Amino acid sequence: MGKNITRHVSVSVPRNLILEIDRKRGDVSRSRFFLRMIEKSYSDYLDNDLQEVNKKSVRDTVDKRTQILKSTASPVP
Repeated sequence: MGKNITRHVSVSVPRNLILEIDRKRGDVSRSRFFLRMIEKSYSDYLDNDLQEVNKKSVRDTVDKRTQILKSTASPVP
């Protein structure tokens, strides 16, 4: 595979958040720390999004089965 290409991006971050991040990151560069946070958050976002898709799929399947059962049920005399 090719070399991992990066791109410079500027983001404004509140000072109090920068101070908190600087305390937490230790000897890790601020750029590396931000990148790790973004990667983790994006991964969590994708996992959550996939879970929502799966939940919807299960709900749709249950709804379809319920409709089929209702439509094939014998009327009660």
